[in-house]
Amino acid sequence: MIHIDFEQPDTPTWLQWRTECEDAQEELNNSVEVGARMRVKDHLYKGVEHHIREDVFFGRDGPFRGRCVYCETKISPGQHGNVEHFRPHAKVTDSSNNSVSVTINGTTTEHPGYYWLAYDWQNLLPACELCNQPSTIHSGGRPIGKRNQFPVAGFRATVPGDETREEPLLIHPVLDYPEQHLRLNDVCAFEDLDDRGKTTIGVLGLNDRDLPNERMEVYRKVRQKFGLLLQVRNHAELRESAPALLTSLLALKNGSGAHTAAARKAIIDATANADTLKQELASATEPPR
Repeated sequence: MIHIDFEQPDTPTWLQWRTECEDAQEELNNSVEVGARMRVKDHLYKGVEHHIREDVFFGRDGPFRGRCVYCETKISPGQHGNVEHFRPHAKVTDSSNNSVSVTINGTTTEHPGYYWLAYDWQNLLPACELCNQPSTIHSGGRPIGKRNQFPVAGFRATVPGDETREEPLLIHPVLDYPEQHLRLNDVCAFEDLDDRGKTTIGVLGLNDRDLPNERMEVYRKVRQKFGLLLQVRNHAELRESAPALLTSLLALKNGSGAHTAAARKAIIDATANADTLKQELASATEPPR
């Protein structure tokens, strides 16, 4: 998991989509306030009429590079990726997948969901099925997958605006910096640095599904590419291929492939005693776009 620097597009399509989402959100909020049945127009983020799903959330050239924001695997054409709600919009469960109860106007009831964020672009993230859909198949029988889980520390928001007072225990890859909460160890498994890191690893199963081995494979390939770069730079007859190798490493560092966290760890480890290359690779600091 890495931080993703997502700047809103300024295209007419995006602006039109935002306007329609804002109108739909106002309609939904008004319905909830008068006690009407909540109806979410999910075609606005699941449908194809605006091309937002394909171009922004799942596009290979989009800000998320066609990857799951959580586990960093590529969402292949054959896999149905989900535009998922970071804060669930209709039902909320804790990290044990139990329904969350709250008190509203003196009455204890199940949390209604963060309905007021149903169309908020900052609450919508592209995720693979394995990160979003509950399953025990790839985790030795332990349930993993986010779905409606949204654990918090202490206060729980139930009305618009109060979410700013919450302390989420899950990491938001766009709004947060994952490296502050978790890190990769020498076998490319994630280790938690705090409760947010621990909860995120557990809920999403970031060390399940053979993910550490996949990351280790990326790590090894990047180390091999780095070793080759050192070799060609030391041989005059091969030196002309060095710029292409360096460009390739920079692309991996900036998120061109799956498991960028592993690629970055490989580069950091490989450049530990190579000051010149460390400076060159440090020139590309922007997260994937």
